[in-house]
Amino acid sequence: GASMAIILGIGQLLTPQRDSQNYTAAGLLFCLGCIHLVTYSQNIGYFRVQPILGIVQIPLFTLLGPLSYFYFMRILDARFTLSARHALHFVPCLLSFPILLPYLLKTHEERQLAQLDYIMQHVPLWQQFPNNFVVLIFCSALVYVLFRQRLFLRSHATVVALAFILCFSITILLVIIYQFNNNSALKTAVTVLFTCWIIAIYLVSQRYPLFLATVTRNIAQAKYRKSQLGSLDIDSVLENLRLLEQEEKVFLDEALTLPALAEKLGINTHQLSEILNHHLNTSFKDYMKKLRIEEAKKLLLQNPSQTVLTISMEVGFRAVSTF
Repeated sequence: GASMAIILGIGQLLTPQRDSQNYTAAGLLFCLGCIHLVTYSQNIGYFRVQPILGIVQIPLFTLLGPLSYFYFMRILDARFTLSARHALHFVPCLLSFPILLPYLLKTHEERQLAQLDYIMQHVPLWQQFPNNFVVLIFCSALVYVLFRQRLFLRSHATVVALAFILCFSITILLVIIYQFNNNSALKTAVTVLFTCWIIAIYLVSQRYPLFLATVTRNIAQAKYRKSQLGSLDIDSVLENLRLLEQEEKVFLDEALTLPALAEKLGINTHQLSEILNHHLNTSFKDYMKKLRIEEAKKLLLQNPSQTVLTISMEVGFRAVSTF
């Protein structure tokens, strides 16, 4: 499980045309892999040799929450970007180091004795640190996973998404309980759940490559159903959109953007995005693709002597490979 997480993380960094989503995914997978390696080291008793590993997973867990949040926010909202204010999410990670300082200042032999007391269930390891802070640190990952996960749509994709969130929450909860109770059954459960969760992510992404896109669209539709377009005449906007599509053929402009099209319609970007998602059941990107493909079909039939490259450029595609 740890090896697979790290390999998948490397794969994110090798993806062509990487963006912030790939980098946060890589960080999240590396974090999961390292946590799992620490768990493995504990299972085989390596903590007795290197007791310093006993606290490595604490700062890792403080990173797990923010990285999960950034990754899923980037998936669910293409406009989401990291800014300076998001650095506040990493404050718990920075706070973990002074909290762990008393343990770090112990000698190697003292740390070995602390690990032995923990293994023999004489003194829980968490009693070596300020109790309340450690509880908050481990709970932060669980809070992040549950934060803003309001998926209440009846669809196959949403059911799978909810199952992922539930399983991951249970895994983190067991990890938290395990820190205070050195139980062999909990140790096995945590190891198995972590491995299954990592492998499941890979298998679902391979079997359903558009799974996340489906979840994103469903969430967007739910959000838009709650919003109000006010006194905007939807039918009039749709009619104007049809005129721009059929008469002016604005989609032939490869530089056309959502804000530019919204300006032509006399509405704002959010209103146009809502109309496309809720009333036409599509996104701006997919809407443009569909119009350009339909135009390309006509041109291919009307001008059989023209090359595919020429026609792809005429209909607004930037590259023949994309077409």
